[in-house]
Amino acid sequence: MRKLFILLTFTACTSSQNEKLNEQSMEIHEEALQIGKQINKKMDQITMESEALSDLILQDSVESLKQDYKDWASSIVEVPNHEHDHHSHEGHNHHLNHSPSPDLTPEMVLKIQIELKRKAEKLNTRAEKLLEIIKSEKK
Repeated sequence: MRKLFILLTFTACTSSQNEKLNEQSMEIHEEALQIGKQINKKMDQITMESEALSDLILQDSVESLKQDYKDWASSIVEVPNHEHDHHSHEGHNHHLNHSPSPDLTPEMVLKIQIELKRKAEKLNTRAEKLLEIIKSEKK
């Protein structure tokens, strides 16, 4: 009986810890998606602002940013048991299956979410700087 009690206590603690990790993952996931929406808005502005530019380096930078954003968006991994609206970019709503592999532990999912958010923040900074450069070139 004592072994059963210890096993149930361990299982309850593990379950509670997993729930906490999943909650953290969900928060970070939502933050990353919000940053993704900011990037998407900036990219729309960049596209409009950069159409008249003849600077090939800036045009390459715009295309590189667009591709990196698409790569980021396609690498999003959902948090298990977390429902939200599907993200969209460039006017398309993507219903891709971003479900994590069943082999991923809650710790792994959290690390993935942290990395996705970090990448989103970098992309957002790039988009912001590129937009500033394009606007300054147009003056």
